[in-house]
Amino acid sequence: MNLKELRISKGFSQQNAANLLHMPLRTYKRYELEKVYENSYKYKAIFNELKQHDKLHKKVTENIFEKVCIIGGGHVGLNVGKVLSKKCNVQIVDIDAKKVKTINELKNKNITAVETVSETSKFEVVIICLPTNLNESTKTYDTKALEKAVVEISEKNPAALIVLKSTVNIGFTETLNVKNEIIYSPEFLREKMAYEDALKPDRIVVGCRAVSPKTYKYASTIESVISVPRKTIFMSLKEAEAVKLYSNAYLAMRIAFFNELDTVAMQEDINSKKVIKAMGLDPRIGDYYNNPSFFYSGYCLPKDTRALSKEVNTDLINAIDVSNEKRKDFIVEFIIKEANKRSKNPTIGIYNLETENNGEKSHQSSSLEILEILRKYPVKVVVFDKNHTESLDNFEEFCKVSDLIICNAYDDKIESVKSKVFTRDLLSKR
Repeated sequence: MNLKELRISKGFSQQNAANLLHMPLRTYKRYELEKVYENSYKYKAIFNELKQHDKLHKKVTENIFEKVCIIGGGHVGLNVGKVLSKKCNVQIVDIDAKKVKTINELKNKNITAVETVSETSKFEVVIICLPTNLNESTKTYDTKALEKAVVEISEKNPAALIVLKSTVNIGFTETLNVKNEIIYSPEFLREKMAYEDALKPDRIVVGCRAVSPKTYKYASTIESVISVPRKTIFMSLKEAEAVKLYSNAYLAMRIAFFNELDTVAMQEDINSKKVIKAMGLDPRIGDYYNNPSFFYSGYCLPKDTRALSKEVNTDLINAIDVSNEKRKDFIVEFIIKEANKRSKNPTIGIYNLETENNGEKSHQSSSLEILEILRKYPVKVVVFDKNHTESLDNFEEFCKVSDLIICNAYDDKIESVKSKVFTRDLLSKR
């Protein structure tokens, strides 16, 4: 039996198989369709791993939570709530009145949003999705709001299962001393693909002190609403917390790696795209998540990498943030030099700041950071971004006045003035 025959016998599509093996679809197809791989160790490893998975099974429909309360209606809470609302009645609690109004306007009969927790006793499970911002001086998470929510839930409903999804330090969940059963079940959501990732997760991780009926019920609930076959991976609380932190640190490391490669390529007049494409043909490296950028930014990767660095203090983890900061300095210096080559009094344009995601504004995109840094230099900076208060209204005017245009994510619109554009988005660049 070959890989294709095994897949068909299990009832999987190629996409199902790729998802189960945690690899891009194009990579899986390569192993299934190209006979040259059939005797490789990687082919045998993929075959044996797929063999371990059960046949495609019908979704679990019994033994699920009917009423779910979610504390926090932000990036994670809202999208988890949307997915759970397929089979559960969901109440989302958020202190932001504007956010509550927006959620209630979704016209989803299974989701309601309120500003304060009400009738907590009617919920069998309460999921906490509160932000845990990083204290930059101590490199630790601010968990005050999370801890307060846990205590309040415990006082009002000691029988409820409490599920933590907020990012925390390894060992934090074990310190919570309440009567409730508590599990740690992290989400792995990309900012622009949050709902898609919640609906089609790569894995379901549940950390617990012991696998209990309530824990199984939570797992069954999640398995019943997602649209891909997934079996929950049970582990200890510390292990689940580590999965979250090390996953984000690895992603940051991968970005930093290809950005470092790109920095050297720019200095040595090497074509980064050709080097990366050739590297990606090695299946151990893979042709994915390898597109250079200005530097990694956003809410999760910087704070989680710094927090883990403080916690474990190992050379490799420490180096990730150092590499990213050096890349930031290099990119800004390059922009200033390039702008000065083009004009004695240059105007630098920044195209799209990535300031909004599903109605939520971000203040930590790389383009926004570059904007703030450039304001310290004697150059004029203009912006074209429909969600930014300082944006020019007219795209043609923006292009005309800009000597150099900074673009983190390349698109067809900016193609018309590509001679002015500076980007490191090499793999999606036309």
